[in-house]
Amino acid sequence: MKTRPASFLLLTFLSIISVLTSCVEEPISAKDLRPGRVGPVGEIVAVLTDQQWESSAGEAMLKLFDEPYKRLPQFEPVMDVIAQNPEGFTKFYREFRTVIVGDIEDHIDYKDGGKVTVLYDKHANGQLYIKVGAKNEGDFIKTLEERGEQIRDLIHEEEIM
Repeated sequence: MKTRPASFLLLTFLSIISVLTSCVEEPISAKDLRPGRVGPVGEIVAVLTDQQWESSAGEAMLKLFDEPYKRLPQFEPVMDVIAQNPEGFTKFYREFRTVIVGDIEDHIDYKDGGKVTVLYDKHANGQLYIKVGAKNEGDFIKTLEERGEQIRDLIHEEEIM
């Protein structure tokens, strides 16, 4: 009867142990279940109510992203804005790579002026979600003017990565 070398038995034992330990399930997080982002680079979904889109708040939102490419001979915006109202902000648009939401309401969070909140992976993995809140239209426009460059820089940085 032929005996097996000790190295073969050790290798078999270690193989069985590695297979058994690799089957241990890691808990699934909510992030693992989120879909991936959608939409091309340079396209932004911006959300305001229809009334706000038709006012100076909508103009300020569009003006924020109306920056031209520097080296082109004709005007071509760096970012394309898809204007949506909250009712049209459905599952497809929620998962866009870059979303900016305007929240204009008399809320306690905005008592000291406008506020910009940045969230990552809110509705989709790899998503940049920016909320600009203010208690009134004037504060909203002021917040976009004061923080607009930071918002654009953040979007540019995320788009490049």
